[in-house]
Amino acid sequence: MTEATAEKKEMFYGEFGGQYVPAEIQAALDEIAEEFEKVKDDPDFNAELGQLLRDYSGRSTPLYFAESLTERLGGAKVYLKREDLNHLGAHKINNALGQVLIAKRLGKKRIIAETGAGQHGVATAAVAARFGMKCTIYMGAKDCERQRLNVFRMRLMGAEVKAITAGTQVLEDAVAAAFQDLAQNLDTTFYLVGSAVGPYPYPQMVERFQRVISNESEVKLMKYKAAIFDMDGTILDTSADLTSALNYAFEQTGHRHDFTVEDIKNFFGSGVVVAVTRALAYEAGSSRESLVAFGTKDEQIPEAVTQAEVNRVLEVFKPYYADHCQIKTGPFPGILDLMKNLRQKGVKLAVVSNKPNEAVQVLVEELFPGSFDFALGERSGIRRKPAPDMTSECVKVLGVPRDKCVYIGDSEIDIQTARNSEMDEIAVNWGFRSVPFLQKHGATVIVDRAEKLEEAILGE
Repeated sequence: MTEATAEKKEMFYGEFGGQYVPAEIQAALDEIAEEFEKVKDDPDFNAELGQLLRDYSGRSTPLYFAESLTERLGGAKVYLKREDLNHLGAHKINNALGQVLIAKRLGKKRIIAETGAGQHGVATAAVAARFGMKCTIYMGAKDCERQRLNVFRMRLMGAEVKAITAGTQVLEDAVAAAFQDLAQNLDTTFYLVGSAVGPYPYPQMVERFQRVISNESEVKLMKYKAAIFDMDGTILDTSADLTSALNYAFEQTGHRHDFTVEDIKNFFGSGVVVAVTRALAYEAGSSRESLVAFGTKDEQIPEAVTQAEVNRVLEVFKPYYADHCQIKTGPFPGILDLMKNLRQKGVKLAVVSNKPNEAVQVLVEELFPGSFDFALGERSGIRRKPAPDMTSECVKVLGVPRDKCVYIGDSEIDIQTARNSEMDEIAVNWGFRSVPFLQKHGATVIVDRAEKLEEAILGE
């Protein structure tokens, strides 16, 4: 292991891990690791994987309370995560789908794998068939005899099963044969490892792609000590007042002023500056679909939209909205009861928003008196979402560890805020963004009403 490799802490779990492989294998591992790091947080990749897990594998799987077993043991409650209800009858498909997508992105045409009991071989054969790739499974000869049914299933899905007669004729010999194959076919072949073993990045990939099991379980079992909410589109339906205020500001500054509530939902969600920029760009001919990139490195703002004009509109919008921000604005159905129930159970509550802090304080005082332990809007010295500054301020004020906080929002900015804050995130579907949009941008838990949100927060 080189000194440079030793410095890459992401390769290790404590003192374990790294890469101790022949030189010819190193290049293949580096290629896989680079692609994995590139895609693991990529919205498009995770959306494709999520769709396959849902529609091909059949997730999510139930979390079953084993009532009789719990009673018999007389201690802790026992729950069973029903991974046996996945397509093909095991958890192996989760990881196999993730890795085969990486193989596809790398342009590989052939998949190889090792297997012992056969479940990983079956999953690998299935995903290779799904994506039209050749597949070879290495299996110890003794294991082939013990697991004849799984050997049949692999071959049924088009895989070549090679029985290894060398050594002890079990899993370790199959692994050695698979690596020999990889070394001879680096350009065309991807080695799909089934367990958290082997050289980096395989343990990290398996951990990431099997995380779906714990993510689903946490929704049911985890209790949080603090809930941090986004405001617009999450707890407050502000769309009508935002529409009126934006149309007023645009009218006063000589622009079109007939925006609808649906238009407003495409403008807001990333702060008022970005919202006004999107509105001006939409007026200048930008498509609705392109607006989501505004406020990111991928934005393409029309030349007609200048910062000076954005500022001119903001000078009218901000004071007008501050004076007219609660005419039609009100909590979404069930939100007030949600806040009451959470407080009764001892959950600390905070709300953060990219709207001006003055407006946030007015809305909280008028519409949620006594509900929140802390409220914060945009102000100098604290970066706006998706930076983690606002949530970090909440953690400090509430006095709750970060891993015991959950962030709730309705947009891609909220998803990124939770990720940047290293917090779990729950998305709601009644705000500014649709369910497919939220899924594409990485939302894993999406609720459709306040009662479901309460269950997700409390883990009931």
